[in-house]
Amino acid sequence: MPPTPPKATASRTPKPSPVEDVDASSIPDDLQFTSSVPDAEALAARTVSFKIDNQVLKAVQPTKGALTLLRSSLSSNATESDRIWSVINFFNVVLTPESKEWLNRYINSPRFDDDVLGDVMTGLATHWGAEDLLGAPDADASKGSGPNRAQRRAAAKDD
Repeated sequence: MPPTPPKATASRTPKPSPVEDVDASSIPDDLQFTSSVPDAEALAARTVSFKIDNQVLKAVQPTKGALTLLRSSLSSNATESDRIWSVINFFNVVLTPESKEWLNRYINSPRFDDDVLGDVMTGLATHWGAEDLLGAPDADASKGSGPNRAQRRAAAKDD
């Protein structure tokens, strides 16, 4: 057998680090920010229990920012895949780790009912006073399923 030639090794140039150690005193005060992490008591106050098929699950009320992001991903201008992702993301954001595990098993079981997920989202949004998150179905029905803003702009260009 002929000898195996040695493998060529490429020399790699190290990539610069996006975060560098900087003396904090050199950063202006108006560019220094802090965030607060809720303590266990505050987190417990934002936690609500609910049931799916006699299984008790727990959800933590999302922040206003998380609700805003979710609302935008459920908008009428969102694609179908964005809307599906937003439902999955909603449960990923609000459920406790144990509840996520159970929900994953439920989704993969033969008894899975996708209408239940919509009912849970609606129920939690109502409980948290965020009904506008999912939009008002009756208001959408009264408007009819007309074109969205991008479709109206495209039609206006054609005129």
